[in-house]
Amino acid sequence: SNAIMTALGYASNYIIVDNEVCAKEAISYLKNIGRATFFPLNIIKGKNIDSSTLSKINGEKGYVGIAKDLVQNKADYDEIIANQLGNIIVTDNIDSANKISKIIGYRYRTVTLDGEIIHVGGSMTGGKHNIISEKYELEKILKDFNQVIENIKKKENEINEVDYNLKSNEDKLYLISKEKRLINDDIFNKNERIKILNSDLEKVELDIRGNNNILNGVLSEEEESVIKDYYEAVREKDEVSKKLDVLLKEKEEVTLASEEYSLSVKQDNKLLNAKNNELKDLEVSVNRMDVKLDNLLSTLSEDYSMSYEKAKENYKLEIDYNMAKSKVTNLRKKIKDLGEVNLTAPSEYEKLEERYNFLSGQIEDLLKAKTTLIEITDEMDKVMVREFSNAFKTINDLFSKTFKELFRGGRATLKLTDPSNLLETGIEIVASPPGKKLN
Repeated sequence: SNAIMTALGYASNYIIVDNEVCAKEAISYLKNIGRATFFPLNIIKGKNIDSSTLSKINGEKGYVGIAKDLVQNKADYDEIIANQLGNIIVTDNIDSANKISKIIGYRYRTVTLDGEIIHVGGSMTGGKHNIISEKYELEKILKDFNQVIENIKKKENEINEVDYNLKSNEDKLYLISKEKRLINDDIFNKNERIKILNSDLEKVELDIRGNNNILNGVLSEEEESVIKDYYEAVREKDEVSKKLDVLLKEKEEVTLASEEYSLSVKQDNKLLNAKNNELKDLEVSVNRMDVKLDNLLSTLSEDYSMSYEKAKENYKLEIDYNMAKSKVTNLRKKIKDLGEVNLTAPSEYEKLEERYNFLSGQIEDLLKAKTTLIEITDEMDKVMVREFSNAFKTINDLFSKTFKELFRGGRATLKLTDPSNLLETGIEIVASPPGKKLN
């Protein structure tokens, strides 16, 4: 019925399995192909409505019953059914639901036969409800969410690759770390030895206290032996303590040396990167010089029909190089400017001037059209921003409301990746189902 389907909601798609082992295996199988929720029979426990509340609503007009009592199922599934339907009250209509919910202080969810809901706390849900379309919409959202997770995994793989490249530097600290572990092991052994000596000392002191019988002011040989062992143990304890202090000091020195070495490695890596960058810049500069040299040799050969060796042998500059270069450039320009005498130049000039005036007019028209188009585009951008903002707000509100209806609570929203640039911004989905917290 509508009441049971509404009460179950998306839980009607949950899968029942024998135990948590089966659920883990199924989740592992679905890891890369889909997603589902499982109810292990050996874990899920039923819910119910307390007897005090039942006594208040029994006999009330419009009260139909508890949802779990209105369905038929095998006894094996009693706990599952009670878990989902054991604390849901069913009434004949919304008026009865309001009255009964008020009597019980809105402590339990109430569902009508037509599918309206009064939630815990008093909020109400009703209207046309298409669980199939919502299911597909939710699957689409989950698919998009999984794509985001895949992108995150790719980024994590890139980070792991960077970490792998850094491992070579960490290997340089291996010998120091190994020596540090040996010192720590030695310190541990010395501490254990101290514990044993302290235990022996306590035994000796106990024996001394238990056998402190002095006869005629003379200690027995046994007592003298015990006292001798005691002082020997104290002496050995002092020696071990001194060795321990030395080892601790060595440990601090090794730790300091390790930190200094790590800093030195980082500085060396920084210097190496700087030298590599400098080497690359020099290689680029050399390549440019090679290209420039080839061009100059080519010019010497094509324009002057001579090799570099011949030019060096027969021609020597008697003035500054830059001055000579400028003088050559000016002479070439003058020769080029002389050109050939063209008798049709006046008529060609008139044609070119006419063509120039025509093109200038077209350019002016195009500039005016460009200005008009820019103004239209700016106006369209403003309209698009305004319409997008209104549509985004409406969609965000509907998305949040739909999410809460689908999951019976929780929080979801749409977030702009670049709120300052609405025409090019992306949209992120932030969702937190009931009982889950956003990281």
